[in-house]
Amino acid sequence: GIFGWGRNDNGELGLGDTDNRYNPTPIGKLNNAVDPIIGGACGDKHSLLFTKTGALYACGSNEFGQLGTGQSGSNNVNPSPVSTVSGIVTAGAGRGFSVVANKAGTCYSFGLPKDGLLGHGSDGKYLGVGNKWEYSLETRPREIEALVGFQIAKVSCGSLHTIALDVEGRVW
Repeated sequence: GIFGWGRNDNGELGLGDTDNRYNPTPIGKLNNAVDPIIGGACGDKHSLLFTKTGALYACGSNEFGQLGTGQSGSNNVNPSPVSTVSGIVTAGAGRGFSVVANKAGTCYSFGLPKDGLLGHGSDGKYLGVGNKWEYSLETRPREIEALVGFQIAKVSCGSLHTIALDVEGRVW
């Protein structure tokens, strides 16, 4: 089964509430013997989980669209399916963004594009008013064009960066 524990202010543990857990607690909604969770990633305030068949689920903060559900703003305290991608075999989560790849090696990212976090060659626009930036959030998984033609096997995210490994051992 799948377990979660620790801080849970945004529902990032996927337990249906925002109570912190001090011991490993089963994430009952995803303990499915038919299609079990086999991997996942923890971001700053959100989590990604994927099943044996490659179904992707996300929970926690969705402030920047990092859950990939097509919306931003509201938190999900229960794991929600990310239905626009399938066959997921690897996932990474950072501070306000997510990166996944499927069994065909196609790599997707979603969430906050600040500082090029999503790999789409984008950043924000400085507004100059109130020392603020404006960003065009990616609220659904978007293929990373710079990786088209490479079969990505593994992704890993830090809080503000990502690395990807292809099947030939090349790293980006």
